[in-house]
Amino acid sequence: MIRQLSAVILLSSAMLVPRAARAQGGETPAPAATAPDSIVVLGLRRVDRKQVLEQGGLAPGKVLGYRDVQRAIQALFGSGQYDDVRVTQDTAGGRQLLIVRVHERPILVKWAVRGVNRVSEGSVRDKAQLAEGRPLDPAAVTRARGRIDSLYRADGYYLAQVKVVPIYEDDSSRVRIIFDVDEGRRVAVAQVQVQGNTHFPMDELVGRMKTRPEGFWWFRSGEYDDEKLRADMQERLPKLYGDKGYVDFQVLGDSLIVNDTTGKATLVVRVSEGEPYRVGAFEIVGNRRFST
Repeated sequence: MIRQLSAVILLSSAMLVPRAARAQGGETPAPAATAPDSIVVLGLRRVDRKQVLEQGGLAPGKVLGYRDVQRAIQALFGSGQYDDVRVTQDTAGGRQLLIVRVHERPILVKWAVRGVNRVSEGSVRDKAQLAEGRPLDPAAVTRARGRIDSLYRADGYYLAQVKVVPIYEDDSSRVRIIFDVDEGRRVAVAQVQVQGNTHFPMDELVGRMKTRPEGFWWFRSGEYDDEKLRADMQERLPKLYGDKGYVDFQVLGDSLIVNDTTGKATLVVRVSEGEPYRVGAFEIVGNRRFST
């Protein structure tokens, strides 16, 4: 839309500014403005002409230059009522006409989610939160779709797909939006790799984690769980190292590499072990009632 807006502004300035003759010394005189005798607004279905003129700060007989047209276009876009705004100039019967072409956004009548079974539908709806009864904002729909997708990824459904299905009424002035979810299966961790460990073998580290690769037995499904992984990174691994004196231990990061075809994933954990601390000798002073 930014690219279109720039193009429209450039077009509008070219239409509103007469061709300037080159002055002596190679200088070009400042472009002249124009005062339209009449303003024609095209493309209206639910918004009236008066509202468009007020939103754009336009009026017949008002002198308009490039910056005035630029501000008018930006104001009309900023109102949230239109997907496209174009301003051109024409003449008819010796009169100067300013032509404003708009494409109105449809009103969002209702929105819904479909295909939600493995997570709470309420949590999915909380992520969408589109404003009904107002012009549909495509950017808000895109953000809602992204939030739903993030919700599923956090729950281990990395293969979930969210499609936006618009259903327009006959005149396209009103629309219903459906977020159609194909949940897929929860991704399975097939392998865990730890990078940076030199004092503890990988098997011991993975054995302390709740996030483990899938195995032969049914209870080793390897299903990814974001909460378990967070506890592994923030609690279980630091405790293992801390109990052994590695108080400077840090988890530098973790990555989940998912194969979109198989639904299998490799968890890569990067750690910095630090050096172990050992207590040599200690002394207690100030104890009078009890012996050391």
